Formats: sequence, structure tokens, C-alpha cells
Amino acid sequence: MTRIVIDPGIGFFSDTLFKYLDIFYEYLEMEMVLDPYSIGLMMIFVGIAIVFIGIIYLMYTSIKKGSGKVEGGGVVVIGPVPIVFGTSEKITKLLIILAIVLFIIVLSIEFIPFYLHSSIWS
Repeated sequence: MTRIVIDPGIGFFSDTLFKYLDIFYEYLEMEMVLDPYSIGLMMIFVGIAIVFIGIIYLMYTSIKKGSGKVEGGGVVVIGPVPIVFGTSEKITKLLIILAIVLFIIVLSIEFIPFYLHSSIWS
């Protein structure tokens, strides 16, 4: 990693600047360890951000076009069984595909630790 060299006599706050640069370099060299709690919290914040961006996008398109067709639907997952409902056939098919993709993602995340553990001990 290359470091930036700054002349120490360039300013009044040079000691403070060097202290913060050292802290920044130490932060860059740290290994980030994510526990399940941190990953879950990040997923919640990402979900809230996606909903917020979607609402803003819908507001923008409705203002720009003036009128539009509203379609909606949802997926309720009870155990391994998804219950899909929607206002049109198109949105229902989209939600079924989304439910299948999310189910595969959850299964893969669930079984990755077991796979890693079995490959370590075999």
C-alpha cells in the first residue's frame, strides 16, 4: 500500500492531520468481520432504502406521465409455502418468480455454513 508523504511544516494542524491519517490507514488495513447480526441489520437498511427509492420513482413517473395504471401484489411466506396474490396475471407471475429466487437465496445462505463445515472436517 502506498502512503502519501506530506511535509510536516506545512500548516498549524499538521500533527492532527498526521494523527487522523494514521487512524485512517489503520482502518483501511483492518479486516472486516461480519456477524449475522450486522448482516441482518444491513439487510434491513438496504430494504428500507429500496422501498424509499421505489416510492420516489413512482412519484416521479406519476408526475411526469400524468396518469398511470396501478398494479399491486404480495407474497406471504409461511414456512416453506409462499402465498402469492396480485391484481393482474403479469404481476402475479413476477411475484412467483421473485418468491422462487428469494427461496433459493435463503436456502443457499442457510446451507453454506454446513457445506463449509463439512469440507473443513473431511
